[in-house]
Amino acid sequence: MEIDVYDIALENGSKLKDRYLIEQVYYWGHTSILYLATDTLTKERVAVKEFCPYFYANRDMDGKTVICKGKRYERAYKNAYRAFMQECEIVKKLQDLKETREGYILRYQDDFQENETIYLVTEFIEGTSLDEVVENEMDFPFRECVSRLIKLVRAIHKIGIYHRDIKPANIIFRKSGSIVLIDFGSACYKEKQNTELVFVSRGYSAPELYSRMPSGEETDVYSIGALLYYLLSRRQMPGADERMKQEEMEPLEDLVEVPKSISYMINKAVTLEPEKRLKSLWLLEKLMEKQ
Repeated sequence: MEIDVYDIALENGSKLKDRYLIEQVYYWGHTSILYLATDTLTKERVAVKEFCPYFYANRDMDGKTVICKGKRYERAYKNAYRAFMQECEIVKKLQDLKETREGYILRYQDDFQENETIYLVTEFIEGTSLDEVVENEMDFPFRECVSRLIKLVRAIHKIGIYHRDIKPANIIFRKSGSIVLIDFGSACYKEKQNTELVFVSRGYSAPELYSRMPSGEETDVYSIGALLYYLLSRRQMPGADERMKQEEMEPLEDLVEVPKSISYMINKAVTLEPEKRLKSLWLLEKLMEKQ
């Protein structure tokens, strides 16, 4: 049975924390619904992310309260709940980075509990995702985009956080032309990895995320390598699970003319074995700046 998000979403016009006025559903994923809303105190548009895992939960009779579907779903529901709480913590922690203050990482505004669930409020970004830019063959500053992304990921790693879902859809171009990294729903702390609840992105997620093995900096290195492969060749790599079953990945140099040094580094970045994967994002950044 297909689920219609509008059957479980809050009604337009609902107000949260006596402050955030829901305007419309903007996006929905496995564990949450993202709303476009207005902050009635500042009069600014914001994004409100509600924990509402439709596989494990329903909206109660009041049309607001989120409840687990039943005992058989309790474990999955609690795991998803903890993961969402961790996302709120991580997005808040990232505000300490100068990269966030400069607008390159999604800005946190608020988080709170209401309707027996959790809400995360962030800035609403008006812009175009990198996948839309590529699909519509729009021009963009390739070197600057790649260099900035690698710098962002290196900065996040330095404070002990792994993003674990770097892909074109999670990179947005603001109207000013600068990029911003969004969606930390799969992110984890170095010392507190949440490997149990991870949703993979085919073609970009590292193989350890398919097998629920520990993540590390090399997990994001794989995703960046897969992203560069896509940006240079305009072809998405096979999923890591398919590659582990011996499906061949077309060599980058067979698809596009690139320097051997860059092709080699990207191939190293997407090596299936984490211990054999490229270790230095800095070196990859410098090579790409020359592309």
